[in-house]
Amino acid sequence: RYRVSFQKAAYQVETREFAAAEESELRVELRRGDGMAIEAHDGIFATPLRGLFVRAIDGSGQAAFAGSVSLDSEGRGEVPSLKPGVYEVRAESSGYAPVVLPGVAVPSSRALVLVLTPGGSLEIRVGPQTLALPQPTARLLGADGRVYMWSAFTSDGKIRLGGPVRRLENVVPGRYVLELEGGTRQEVEVREGMPSTVSLP
Repeated sequence: RYRVSFQKAAYQVETREFAAAEESELRVELRRGDGMAIEAHDGIFATPLRGLFVRAIDGSGQAAFAGSVSLDSEGRGEVPSLKPGVYEVRAESSGYAPVVLPGVAVPSSRALVLVLTPGGSLEIRVGPQTLALPQPTARLLGADGRVYMWSAFTSDGKIRLGGPVRRLENVVPGRYVLELEGGTRQEVEVREGMPSTVSLP
């Protein structure tokens, strides 16, 4: 069995599940939809970015769109097409900390303006007690209690701790709580352009 998503510029993304067989046929009808205009800049130098990877998450937690978005010389581009609704938009670009914007309405007469910075780095030092756990994982919680999505590709924000050191690059500056699944909680602050360290037992 397979789950396949179909997308085309100016059309809504459609997802289907089907079972492959010796002879199989799948008919998919795409509906016209509304694009989401995006404008992205470097938050330090104010220069336009040239590309993003964007995920638009709908109310059911499914990715209504996931893919690369090209930006012009002014940092402007468009997510091809989405069904009308409210989305959580996650965006990242190489060398920059990913940003998450909840409650983005589609359609909208205004472009979604994103400001990205390189952020800071976070080194997680993992002690023997934590390493002894079966498949230890942790999550970063922001000041609002929400799980920090450290990558546009992560669906749950979990950080796998498979060795004595786990390093995250391009983390959005701010105060966090590193929560070991089923274990301890450690406070940590990440600053722009600076390395931070937190230790687990």
